[in-house]
Amino acid sequence: MNLINRSSDYQLYDLCDKLGVKNQVLCAKDELKKYLKRPNIRNIIFNMSSTENGSHWVACDKKTKTYFDSYAQRPPSVVPKDYKCASIKKEIESIEAQDCGQLCCLFLYYSNFKTIKEFYDLFTDVY
Repeated sequence: MNLINRSSDYQLYDLCDKLGVKNQVLCAKDELKKYLKRPNIRNIIFNMSSTENGSHWVACDKKTKTYFDSYAQRPPSVVPKDYKCASIKKEIESIEAQDCGQLCCLFLYYSNFKTIKEFYDLFTDVY
């Protein structure tokens, strides 16, 4: 059961804060390039639609140059070519779920403080 349901920007900022993920921003896909240029921003959660309250949240860690999508899709063209995908083989969210924002926060926690492998190890029963 999904207790948070579709997360608001405030809830995602709050979750990142509780996880210790700092220097983050939430934005729409159309704003990504602007935040990639800002040196004080490391973690970006962006929506695949043109508005922040749109369709699906994904994440980028600028320090590791890693892109994360819980559906294991390749990055959109707005993500720089030198960013690697966390995984294009390990889908950890069903299309019916609404956990993508929370999964982005958790991914950024592991990317910042642990390893991406440890993140995916949390979901070994899913794939």
